Amino acid sequence: VTLETRTVSLLSPPACHASLPLLSPSGSLLYFSIPLTTQLEGQTVPAALAAPQDLVLHDLEGDMTTVVATGLRPAALRPWGRRAFLQDGRLVLSSRGAQGLDLRLVVVELAGGSVRVVADGTGEVLDVEGDVMLTLHTSVERGLELRLGTLR
Repeated sequence: VTLETRTVSLLSPPACHASLPLLSPSGSLLYFSIPLTTQLEGQTVPAALAAPQDLVLHDLEGDMTTVVATGLRPAALRPWGRRAFLQDGRLVLSSRGAQGLDLRLVVVELAGGSVRVVADGTGEVLDVEGDVMLTLHTSVERGLELRLGTLR
């Protein structure tokens, strides 16, 4: 927002939902985006926020937007923890499975756009420090558990 002219710049694509952003180590913004509407049996209907979304990287200096990954289902409006980057710069987030029920840990390489679902990695990412992650795991048998683990 420019105070003198009261103008605003739209960073997310028009006619799209945007998640809460995350500042990357390079100073770019990351957020999830999905169109406001979709086609269903020939009708325009509101898009479900649980539908697959694009992970978008917006370079603030060059004002350029790049889709880093597609088809992810963010776990919530804010799918990343307080800190979300591993020591090597990879992004760790929580994504819903295809049925939308289970939370999976996902690692995204921003430079190459590769997405890897962590085998046996479930839960909500709360924080990342170096290669150590704090997650909240939910199960019927054990309830809510805080888990501390590493990714290599």
